[in-house]
Amino acid sequence: MRMKVTINGKVSKDVLTSILNEQKDKTKLIDSFAKENKLESIIYKDAELEYEGGFTKALNWWFYRIYNFMDNQYNNNCIYWKDMVGWIRMAYTLTLNSISPTTAANTGNIGLRINYTLSGSGLAIPGFSLRLYNALSGGTLIKTLYYSDMYDSISGNALLVDFVGVSPGTYYVDLYYKVAGTPRRAITITGVGGVKNIKLNSSEVSSNKLNSLNVTKETHNGNTIYEG
Repeated sequence: MRMKVTINGKVSKDVLTSILNEQKDKTKLIDSFAKENKLESIIYKDAELEYEGGFTKALNWWFYRIYNFMDNQYNNNCIYWKDMVGWIRMAYTLTLNSISPTTAANTGNIGLRINYTLSGSGLAIPGFSLRLYNALSGGTLIKTLYYSDMYDSISGNALLVDFVGVSPGTYYVDLYYKVAGTPRRAITITGVGGVKNIKLNSSEVSSNKLNSLNVTKETHNGNTIYEG
């Protein structure tokens, strides 16, 4: 958030106060417009005022500065700020109740519906993300299914996602909306992938890994003999 006021000539304190209040009213109007229209950033300029603001930018600016300051105090073992940082960190509880479908092909344009319960209040970064992991907790991020840095998540609403490139198997959907949701919800991915009917020295190959790396395509004399 940045504001610059240009005043030509010397003015009295009362006149200066009047000018600044007038420009302040302008910034409120600009921010209100940005918030109503969900504009991430907006730049305004006239003969007196240059202003850069926006709904998401303003909120993130204040949130990060407040949180980082409090987090520094937390790390410095200031007891009062420990309580305050704990309040921000623990302000929300997000419980993932179910997802639908629980089985999907590794293709695109899949409508994924998540039902959850959100409780609590406090500061939170706008937006939400939907990610796919290979474990119920911890594990490796397989793919980011959906991300928004502005809009709120709505329980029960379907989101169009794709599982293209995800090998068949069981994975876990993770939702971050104000706070990390628990527990992750299992989904079984079907479709093309994995190693099938490939033999090496008369033994069937059962894994598409070589030296811990995924093998995604193999050719022989210019012909594709495997693609996972």
